[in-house]
Amino acid sequence: MLHQITISGSQSLAFWPILIAMINAHPEVTGRSEGGEKAVIRVGITEGDICATDNRALQAAMDYVAGLGGGTVQIAPGTYPMRNALTLRDHVRVVGVPGETVLAICDTAQSPLAKDGDCNQREISLADPAGFRVGDGVAVSDTRYGGGFCVTTATLTGLRDANVFAISRPLYLDYCVSKCATARLVFPGVRGDQITHAAIEGLTIEGNRENSSWLDGCRGGGIYLFECNDVVIRNCVVRGYNGDGVSFQVSSDVIVEDCRVEGNAGCGLHPGSGSQRPIVRHNHSVGNDGEGMFVCWRVQHGLFEANE
Repeated sequence: MLHQITISGSQSLAFWPILIAMINAHPEVTGRSEGGEKAVIRVGITEGDICATDNRALQAAMDYVAGLGGGTVQIAPGTYPMRNALTLRDHVRVVGVPGETVLAICDTAQSPLAKDGDCNQREISLADPAGFRVGDGVAVSDTRYGGGFCVTTATLTGLRDANVFAISRPLYLDYCVSKCATARLVFPGVRGDQITHAAIEGLTIEGNRENSSWLDGCRGGGIYLFECNDVVIRNCVVRGYNGDGVSFQVSSDVIVEDCRVEGNAGCGLHPGSGSQRPIVRHNHSVGNDGEGMFVCWRVQHGLFEANE
């Protein structure tokens, strides 16, 4: 039996031991689920197997279902404030109520680095850490490496000192104080990194472009995939993201259909570098600052039809 979990304020970390216990209660599950009924977890603001109002609860549900080998996360109507992306997992389908399940990007915080961030370092030092907390999604850059794949995107995973945060992945390059190195609270609404067999359906991403920082399509988007395979994005809306609406990079067999991307600061749809066999159809791209659809270098063997 699943327990209801309510997360708020200082209780935000308390749910992790509970979820671990729930996963451990299924010793028969050792990796990918084979056959039979898949797990279904319902998340809502006031009702559900997990109750909460921000991205932490959504991610808890995603990780729990992935731990059982796959299944579905159903997100009830409501607006869920996001301080980091909802990160996809293998074999998990996330389903909202079209037009009613809204992931709302928070305002950007920004700080200069207090000291150089060196390539492969797993921490950053912030001159002004007040706007950041553990769990946030950040982008690190400087004036030399300020865009494209040169930007490091990561999650703040721990506080090592008053202004020193551990990060989830090593810095890709050297980001120098002399080159105005900066960390920003900025991230996709939904992201996938090297995942396979997943789906995103019925979600609305409110991008808050007036109060959020730019993140280009190489490292972000309202919905963003990097090196993923066999992912479906269906019946979603991305509105007002400060970057591309939907971007997938170096990914294969991605389907984007029946989506609406509008008022974004970058391209509407961005099938990105080296992506193979994409299917992009029956989508509406309206009022974006960049191209309605930008098909990038080395995208091959795709199908693009009935997009407006």
